[in-house]
Amino acid sequence: MIARVSGIVHAQTARRTYEELLQILELPETAVAEVLADMNRLGITSRLVTRPDAAPFIVLNKGAFEKYLTDKITEIAKYV
Repeated sequence: MIARVSGIVHAQTARRTYEELLQILELPETAVAEVLADMNRLGITSRLVTRPDAAPFIVLNKGAFEKYLTDKITEIAKYV
């Protein structure tokens, strides 16, 4: 979900896609906020932006963003 939204340049489209995916995946926004807060501590993304006219977050370091997601997916795959 975060990877999908990160590739959308237009802020309103990113916000709409983010909100749709939250509903479809039945994810609590607090879970996404926690992941973004973790990435923010590492300098990878902004924290969750709650303004309805803004993108839900900004990627600050694309390389680190991709590595973080790859590492997390690899970690999860170990338990499947």
